[in-house]
This record gives sequence, C-alpha cells and structure tokens, in this order.
Amino acid sequence: MTTTFAPPLVVLDTTDQELVVWQVNISPEPMVSRLTGAWVVSHSRTTTIQHLVHGLPSVRHKPIDLPAGVTSSAMIDVHATADAVRREIASADAVFTAEVAGGRTVERPRWPVLPDVRPINVLALATAIADIAHGWAEFEALRLSRPYLVQCGGPRIRPLPLEESR
Repeated sequence: MTTTFAPPLVVLDTTDQELVVWQVNISPEPMVSRLTGAWVVSHSRTTTIQHLVHGLPSVRHKPIDLPAGVTSSAMIDVHATADAVRREIASADAVFTAEVAGGRTVERPRWPVLPDVRPINVLALATAIADIAHGWAEFEALRLSRPYLVQCGGPRIRPLPLEESR
C-alpha cells in the first residue's frame, strides 16, 4: 500500500502581539501525532511565520491578517469539511445497506463518529480537526477493507476532503 501524504493544516489565532499557530497532521496514514506542533510567535517575526504558515491550508479561530507576503493555500471551513466526511460515510453506508438487501450477510461496519466542532479556543479547534482527520482515516480503512465499498471512492486511500470557506 502506498502511503498518502498531506501537508499539515495550520490553525491560527492571534493576540495584539502574537500569532498562535497549531499544525495538524491530516494525512490519512499519519506517521506521527495528529497535533504536530504549536508556536506562539511575535507578529514582527515574519520569516518564522512564513516558515510555519506559507502555502499551507489554514483554519482561523478568528479573522487574522497575515504579514505581507505570507499566504495560506486555502481557508478551510471545518464544519463543511466534517459534513463532507459525514456525507462520504453516509454514501458508503447506503452501499452497505444495498449489499445487505441483496441477500448478503455481512456485519455493518462501525463507522467513525465525528465530533461536533465547537471552536471555544484554538486548541479545541485544532483538536477537533485532528479528530476529524482520525475519523476519516478510520473510514478509509473500513472502506478499503470491504471489496463492495471500494466503488465509494476508488481503490486508494484518499486525502481528507477539505472544504474551502466561501
């Protein structure tokens, strides 16, 4: 099986003086922890902020202006991402139900249950994203372990379906 890599997603928050950055590993097959790093960086440390954030998808706990020249590849909507995962799980469950209706006797997979996202603070938001990524990885493993569910997305592990903010 080929390992699927995804760049980290950064979760951002700010104070008057500092930027708070959490990096979350959203790879479907993580080799390390989901919460891979946390930094509190002075707004004046543009180069450090660029190394931590530039070109990565981000979720912002509140509106944040990044320093000039530092951009995120996409602003991610955590609620929409969780809903996209839930839709994928529901679709696979419908295929499972049809398989059982066809007379096949198989045990219903124990689909992952995703957390409600309640962004009380930046750590809660980063933890919710980590939980969503973990649930997606569990779902993909279940989907690929049943030949009749491979049609629900193909024969390879897929990356977390990130939904951009509108």
